[in-house]
Amino acid sequence: MNIIASSDSKNYPRTIYDEELKEGVTYLPTKDTSLSVDIIVDSGESYKYNNHPLCLFVVDGENVHPVTISHNPSTIGGYQIPDDVCNFIEQNISVLIDFANMKIDGSIFFALLNAWKEGGNRASIVAEMSNYGPESTELPVWVYIDDTGSWKISGHNQSYRMKFQQNRNISSPRKWMPIAIPSLQVMDKESVPPCVIPQRKVNKVIEWARGNLDLLTKLRDGEISGAEFAQQMRKMSEIKVLFDSENNQ
Repeated sequence: MNIIASSDSKNYPRTIYDEELKEGVTYLPTKDTSLSVDIIVDSGESYKYNNHPLCLFVVDGENVHPVTISHNPSTIGGYQIPDDVCNFIEQNISVLIDFANMKIDGSIFFALLNAWKEGGNRASIVAEMSNYGPESTELPVWVYIDDTGSWKISGHNQSYRMKFQQNRNISSPRKWMPIAIPSLQVMDKESVPPCVIPQRKVNKVIEWARGNLDLLTKLRDGEISGAEFAQQMRKMSEIKVLFDSENNQ
């Protein structure tokens, strides 16, 4: 595969600790993709927020190499893109674009990745999730779940939280409203826009988090992966049945 250099490198992160890779992205280890390297993909319009073309990042220790998502993938600084990464991008451009733009959520992306792996890496993709939409949660808004451990290095004072879309006009998870885990307290901060959705919708998000609190805690503690969380998380209808059963005991 030829090396194709890009002249615009100033806006791209170059290490896994850079701000852009802390929220709105999904870390995919080799076990979930069968690629030769770990990669990080956009799952929350992070590329728009950071004002650069859509790409994925190849993980190289603590460094990352941005690779454009296009029919002719390119990179920066002479990095040799692995052939299987190029093939992965070329075969799954539309899915990667839709995932980045939140047109598909975690459950759909994960199902597509499994199909891609089972098909011998010849079909369409996906994997470990961050953003979940109404189709997978039955909530009225999108939620963001940190499944990469980025909260440990993101200046959150070692506190774990999930986020919900408190305004349908706000697409970037960076600006969504956080909920502390495990206390389930909404963290209404000056650093994020105010909540405009009705309180009843906020209550549903909190109820969903309470119904999945055991899984969220295991995800925080590294006992399960993002992929396992995506497979096991409960929808609102399942949580209602669970809580009704507990109340009747």
